[in-house]
Amino acid sequence: MLQERKSIAGRRLEIQCESQKWNSRTHSRNGQILKLGKSTVFNIIRRFTKTNSVEKEKRSWRPRTFSETEERWIVRQVHINSRNSTVKLTLKCKSRFRKSVNPETVGNALRKHKDHGRVPRRKPYISKANRKARLAFAKMYVKQPTEFWENVIFVDERKYNISDRMVNKRFGSH
Repeated sequence: MLQERKSIAGRRLEIQCESQKWNSRTHSRNGQILKLGKSTVFNIIRRFTKTNSVEKEKRSWRPRTFSETEERWIVRQVHINSRNSTVKLTLKCKSRFRKSVNPETVGNALRKHKDHGRVPRRKPYISKANRKARLAFAKMYVKQPTEFWENVIFVDERKYNISDRMVNKRFGSH
């Protein structure tokens, strides 16, 4: 309600500013007419003389903690060593940029650059002997003709129930 009244009063004052009537009256008199304080009227007039508008510039968010270059530096540090934790990166940021931030802020900067900190699953260890055996097996079948592959049945290791009794036991019906 108060914001709405101030914006309406600001528009009226803008009309007065444009017609140069505001020079002849004092700020307190303009404030009495518009039902605003004289400091509010003074600030509106000052804003109009600077920007030629009485509307305030709206900030859409808080000021950024890290600049673009600082965020890129953080992302580079993660690409250099993916085992760095956000706590360690926070300490590096404190020493490099002289900014004391929360580790979550560093994590937010990384997520903004599509680095979500997911760890890849562990792969089973394959020894050198197994690697050689697998490579020999693959090389044996690489140059087989298409007729050979038409007779091959590819099977995965899924379990298929043949009888319905297993399903009934599992879900408790009967």
